[in-house]
Amino acid sequence: MKPKNIKQQRIESNRFTFTQIGLIVSLLIVFLAFEWRTTLNPLTDLTTRVSTPIAEDAPVINTGVKPPPPPPPAPKPPIQAFNEVDNSQKTDDSYSISSEARPEDETPLWEPPKTTEPEPILEPDPPFISVEQMPEFPGGEKGRLTYLRDNIQYPQTAREAGIAGSVYVSFIIEKDGSVSTLKLLRGIGGGCDQEALRVVAAMPKWKPGHQRNQPVRVLFSMEIRFTLR
Repeated sequence: MKPKNIKQQRIESNRFTFTQIGLIVSLLIVFLAFEWRTTLNPLTDLTTRVSTPIAEDAPVINTGVKPPPPPPPAPKPPIQAFNEVDNSQKTDDSYSISSEARPEDETPLWEPPKTTEPEPILEPDPPFISVEQMPEFPGGEKGRLTYLRDNIQYPQTAREAGIAGSVYVSFIIEKDGSVSTLKLLRGIGGGCDQEALRVVAAMPKWKPGHQRNQPVRVLFSMEIRFTLR
């Protein structure tokens, strides 16, 4: 065996002594820690309290304007009355459902009510305006002018008032040549309008108009002139 180092032998022999010294130093540090006292700063003394003055309420300034009145209270909801129900009475809840549908059980579809509008009255044979062969007065155009000259009587009222001009009249020449459905298109007054209608209504039968070799009704218009001499 190798001999131990002398220094190591000394350390092992003094191990107990070093342990006791370390323990004493530790206890001393703990004791000093508990006995240590700190002085408080006089500026931060907690025993003195700084009281801050509280500002009083600002004075109320009277502006002369009245405050708005408070809103009216909300109306109370109406109290609804409920009728008591007698639960002692028994109701008949029994009903039957049939899965077979019958034709008489079907509900008819709803239809809107029918509005009856008046039907327009149509003439059975409306007149033509232009046909292959236009109606002709007996004796032609010369016979028509001669008839008007010989039968028109100038109204005295129109003569005294100096009324002159043309009166336009429309009428229908029927299939037999007679004149019907007279209408005044434009007049001049003074009795001339009535005289023109009278003369046209008293005309003899015309030669009727023809369309496809068939007599037809024709709407005709005529100018009748009233001239002062």
